[in-house]
Amino acid sequence: MHIDKIISGLQGKVLLTPGKPVSLRRIPGGWFADFGLDAFGTLELNLDSPIACTIEVRLGEVLQQDGLLYAPPPQSRECNRRFRRIPLALKKGSHRYRLELPVPHLGDDYQTKNCNCAGELSIKCPRQTGEVMPFRYCEVRGFSGDMDAANITRLMAHYPFDDKAAFFSSSDQRLNRVWDFCKHTIKAVTFLGFYVDGDRERLPYEGDALVQQLSHFCADAEYALSEGALEWFFSRGTSWCYEWVLSLPVLAWRHYLYSGDRNPLERHYTKLALATLSELKGDDGLIRTGRDLKDHPLVETLRPNTGFMRDVIDWPPVMRDDYVVGEINTAANSFHFAALRAMGRIASAIGKEDESQKYALETDMVRKAMLSKLINPDTGLFVDSFGSNHSSLHASMYPSAQKVISPASGSPVVEFLKAKGMACSVFGAQFLLDALYMAGEPDAALALICSEGERSWLNMLKQGATITMESWSKELQPGQDWNHAWATAPLNIIARRLMGIRPLEPGFKKAIIAPAPGSLQSAEIALPTLCGPICMDFDQSGRCFDMNVTIPKNMSADVLMPCGRPGIEINGMPGGEQSIFFNLPAGKYSFKVK
Repeated sequence: MHIDKIISGLQGKVLLTPGKPVSLRRIPGGWFADFGLDAFGTLELNLDSPIACTIEVRLGEVLQQDGLLYAPPPQSRECNRRFRRIPLALKKGSHRYRLELPVPHLGDDYQTKNCNCAGELSIKCPRQTGEVMPFRYCEVRGFSGDMDAANITRLMAHYPFDDKAAFFSSSDQRLNRVWDFCKHTIKAVTFLGFYVDGDRERLPYEGDALVQQLSHFCADAEYALSEGALEWFFSRGTSWCYEWVLSLPVLAWRHYLYSGDRNPLERHYTKLALATLSELKGDDGLIRTGRDLKDHPLVETLRPNTGFMRDVIDWPPVMRDDYVVGEINTAANSFHFAALRAMGRIASAIGKEDESQKYALETDMVRKAMLSKLINPDTGLFVDSFGSNHSSLHASMYPSAQKVISPASGSPVVEFLKAKGMACSVFGAQFLLDALYMAGEPDAALALICSEGERSWLNMLKQGATITMESWSKELQPGQDWNHAWATAPLNIIARRLMGIRPLEPGFKKAIIAPAPGSLQSAEIALPTLCGPICMDFDQSGRCFDMNVTIPKNMSADVLMPCGRPGIEINGMPGGEQSIFFNLPAGKYSFKVK
């Protein structure tokens, strides 16, 4: 199907859901409304005016110190945190009005100069919604009449989303706030019926999709937007980042694993193979990057939207922890390793066993070459690039999260990750948190998720955001926006790592449930799948570790107890000496470790 038809089909499902303000108060010269949460949408007003006149409506995301809307300098980078002034002509008497918001590229002063979301490739708003913008607050200026909640409605644009499909609660209220923050983001940023970076560019990016896809899967059993993103990248072209292009096979494999739909694997197998960038490898199996790739067949075929490819390492650049880029980079080759590993699985899934074995050999070759060429023997850490002595956070977290290595707790790599902390972006946080959980350091990961430091989700909330931000703060990225789903790593980390629920077979026909609670006293989750919700809770606040699991129909599961010791009771009966229970069929199970 042509990509334009796919976009049209997805956008045709976008809804406008009405919502009322949580507070409404008089201000000098008008009214101020707070809708409680930021969302993309437009505004409806029911106003009774004694005369025909023109008033001004202001919408925005950010407040200034006096509690009114912050108006950024026109066409400055501050405008990425959205604000609009819209004149509204009132007729005499009582009438209903819906705002007509300015399209970003039609000369609106409150868009960043040469704004990215006006680009030729940017996805436009669905016809049925009209132009929308993200806003939490509204000021109605120049209207002196009475108003109450019945007079003002925000119409939130979003793709269909089951708010009740996923649930999480724990004994740590900070963790609960971060989950709710990320979950609202996943719903809110579907305003175009497509995975996009946010409002700043309104473009799909593989790096954004890598996080958004996993978090969406953990919030709702909805897979059409994931498939749409894959179609976009292979129809309209990829991004400019080596690492993000290399993420395409991983995106495709995860789509199959959660949805059970292998059609995209078969349809795009040839381009998925190209996205491993194996054409850039040397005799040692490692790919050569470190330069802008322009006049090359890969550029002609994959069609990056800038006309070239370049190492990104992390974004924005200040988040790269002083990474030293060379010709053979640990970052790019970690993504190359993950791409080859995913392609081996993809090839096997569509019956290409010979090619699957070829990818397995290539994957092993890359691992051996990275361990041989990119490890500092004095420190035991990966260096950033061949010939460099510098070891950034990224040079350790990428190979750890992508299983080039499996470092154990207490090893130099793991101790380095813990010591470095969040020396990366909101995108990099996905890999750091994955790496810490995989290394058996759940408390270190939890401490980062629940941190209140500058680089934290609670600090985003403290700054006033209610949709996750493009970066940790405006000081670290002055031109950021306040609506990027690539900052929702905690949602999928909580589901996949803390609660330990992941698919083992396509379509969640088989799951693994392997919680890693660390010192968290209790938690419960409902995780949506095609087979129905997997429900699980644990409580270790008393003398025992208690865990309850519900496996839905048409699914089996392997359950791994986190205690690592025998003597477990299952449904009140001795479970033997094992702490792992394989192939449990659908049903309800209670586990107890005394």
